[in-house]
Amino acid sequence: MRSFPLAIAPAAAILAAALLAPPARAQECGMPLRYYEHAPRVADIDAPPVREALEAGNYDEVARLARARLDAGALERQASAYELRAGRKFNEEEVRVALAAAVIRTRGAQGLAAPVSAKLSPKRAEAARTRNMERARQVLQQELQRASGDPVVATLLGEAHAALGNHELAAAVLEDLAAADLIVSPEGWAALARARASAGDNAGAALAHQRCAAAARDLGVCSDDPVVARS
Repeated sequence: MRSFPLAIAPAAAILAAALLAPPARAQECGMPLRYYEHAPRVADIDAPPVREALEAGNYDEVARLARARLDAGALERQASAYELRAGRKFNEEEVRVALAAAVIRTRGAQGLAAPVSAKLSPKRAEAARTRNMERARQVLQQELQRASGDPVVATLLGEAHAALGNHELAAAVLEDLAAADLIVSPEGWAALARARASAGDNAGAALAHQRCAAAARDLGVCSDDPVVARS
């Protein structure tokens, strides 16, 4: 596992760097693609603009840019069916995770395939936001299996559980990360604070809130009712 020095760099920049670091490009050469069970990756997704938006905390822009680089409709279908496979392009998994982060950080106002329509009634819009967060959580669950417990993806999964009100599941993910000091974002500490408070651990919640406040650029993310990220 990697550790992420929160005191050295802003949390959003750490998250972006960890999500979108260029992967290795080793592959065999000279063989026709039909000989591969899984065809080798032969193209890149243009990740830097997604990284820059993520570092800036501009999650609406992250979602817009990520959807433009992915087959977002297929991503949503595969995620909901738990059939998400490895990407066919370099950086594809990382951009998927960035998109899922944007969905969670906007409280479902953004979706994997599209933002929530302003034409929906309040009741239907709320249902759409919940569905969007559930789909984002499914992406993170499947990517975490592939990423072998990566703390960046795990922290986001803990956030997703908390955002959906599943505080026991959030604690199950985040407490292990906290014990190893591997929660990589203030939002992750805020989710842990809410999970601990839900379990009646007020002292532990206060400690997690302190860690959130120490890392956050905007203290609104540390509140009991987190502020939706700016666009």
